[in-house]
Order: sequence, then structure tokens, then C-alpha cells
Amino acid sequence: MTDRFPVTGMPWYTPETYGQLLAMVEDATEFPATFEEWLARAEKELDEFQMRGIRVLRIHFDANAFSAWTREYGREANAHNYRLMIEEAVVRFLVAEGNERN
Repeated sequence: MTDRFPVTGMPWYTPETYGQLLAMVEDATEFPATFEEWLARAEKELDEFQMRGIRVLRIHFDANAFSAWTREYGREANAHNYRLMIEEAVVRFLVAEGNERN
């Protein structure tokens, strides 16, 4: 028997960090225009994931970490690459969680 179940990462912002994100990504128009619009959408998505039994890890945005990540991997600052960074964070969390159980 396994205790594994679906998990996903979800970007999470404060009003300040949302403004930082929009200022640094080249595709800011792909994001909701305001923090309030983003939050309403994010809360709805969070509810939908949880109703489907999907565990959601909130990945809090850190502008310095994202900037360093893009430089390290030679990537542009955009929504696609931020999503990749979130996926890496989820994997690191799950590996660490698995190591704690062993």
C-alpha cells in the first residue's frame, strides 16, 4: 500500500511580491493585472485542486531566487520558466519529505 497521492506546486504571492514579479517578467501581460485579480483566481484554483484530492504546495515568490535561477540556467524571466522553477521546488520538497520518512 502507498501513501502517495497527486501533488502540485502553486505560485504564491503577497501584494509586494506580485508587483516584483510583474516588473521582472517579460510576459507580464500573461498574468492578471492586479494582485487582487490573481488572488481571486488562485483561491479558485486552490479549491478546485483540493476538491480533486490534489495536494497543493504553495511556493512563495522570491524575486532574488528567481533572478538567480534564471541566470544560473541561462533562461529568460517569464511565466514558463517560473513554472519550471516551481516544479523543481516541488521535487526538492518531495525528495526531502521522502528522506524524512526513511
